[in-house]
Amino acid sequence: NLAMLVKHLDVQIALLVAPEFNGGLPPSLVGNTALGLNIGLKSLQIHANALAPLVQYHARPMADLFPTHAEQFNQNINSQGMNSANLLREQVELAEQFLAVAAIFALQAVRLRAQAESGRYDASPLLSPATRGFYTAAREIVGGAPGAPITLVWNDAEARVQDRLEALLADLRGPGRMLASLAEVGRALDAHRRGTAP
Repeated sequence: NLAMLVKHLDVQIALLVAPEFNGGLPPSLVGNTALGLNIGLKSLQIHANALAPLVQYHARPMADLFPTHAEQFNQNINSQGMNSANLLREQVELAEQFLAVAAIFALQAVRLRAQAESGRYDASPLLSPATRGFYTAAREIVGGAPGAPITLVWNDAEARVQDRLEALLADLRGPGRMLASLAEVGRALDAHRRGTAP
């Protein structure tokens, strides 16, 4: 279910920004650690942590909230289909926002990991063939060249993360390149389950 996916991703983001869990990456995935004023993606994490409960809230059932006094008390149970559909629409919109945020965290973390392991910020060589397409699509959507000598977010004041989030969100609502690239991930998972993965 969508709410559980978002809850799981929220935990993954928390692990990515915490130095005790992220395997040597900077706290809050700060890009330029030499500039002591940078807070990295801390504010974006707080935003994600505010979205996650909303997604879960909109997932709650309507069945226990129906009124009992409609039609001059003649209709004890009324259809809540429209209300459920409205909640689902709102949940999907919030989840899309959350997924765009999660993509920013993934891009920042994988580029930091690439720099730590190879001295370059291009993470393509570190990724599996199945996930490389998603990385390339997301990176290009936010305007990051593969060999750019910095992370996605380098100095906090240099670029608005909101612009990048909106570009990713527009692609997610497309349907766009990121979702199309996930088809390869799905094929790889299916092959692994069937035992035919290379």
